[in-house]
Amino acid sequence: MENKETMDNVEETSNETRRRPFYKNRRKFKRKFHVEVKYFYDGEDKEQFMPVYKTSPAAGCDIRNAGPDLVLKPGDFAKLVPSGIGIKIPLGFEAQVRPRSGLGSQGLMVTNTPGTIDADYRGEVKVNLYLIPTAELNADENGKVPKALTIKHGDRFAQLVFAPVKHAKFHEVEEFSEDKFLNERGENGHGSTGSN
Repeated sequence: MENKETMDNVEETSNETRRRPFYKNRRKFKRKFHVEVKYFYDGEDKEQFMPVYKTSPAAGCDIRNAGPDLVLKPGDFAKLVPSGIGIKIPLGFEAQVRPRSGLGSQGLMVTNTPGTIDADYRGEVKVNLYLIPTAELNADENGKVPKALTIKHGDRFAQLVFAPVKHAKFHEVEEFSEDKFLNERGENGHGSTGSN
């Protein structure tokens, strides 16, 4: 009896290879490593501050505001907003702190994007925020400019992306060695390649 073709099966034929989408191929996609999490927030609702991936293929896990409600007006800067957690990152990795896209579209930025959390850091994850004073970014869907952006206690306001790290070994030279394939830019930088 012939097998029924499904998205969960891999069928190789002379004409094509059908493979299920990578987000359904969980054995291959979910190559996880363990990150220890310590709560710095001691409230009864502390469990909500555990980082969470909202979709299976998401690169970033969201973190929440463990402090009081935060109100930012365009141009305001918020220093060291607490996430309520600390993380122990495996050696050979870093965690990058980035703004969430939904809030970024409203002008909310992480000031040192992407912020880096090193593997030897053991304190609470805290994030510096800045609300860009641009009318178009801060406008609501009706085109009206809100006076402020509110991040309530428990709101997801930033995300962590884990990335591998390699150390460089530095040595002094009088002149850079020649590279046959990388010689077009030279010392030109800061927009030297144009915009088109």
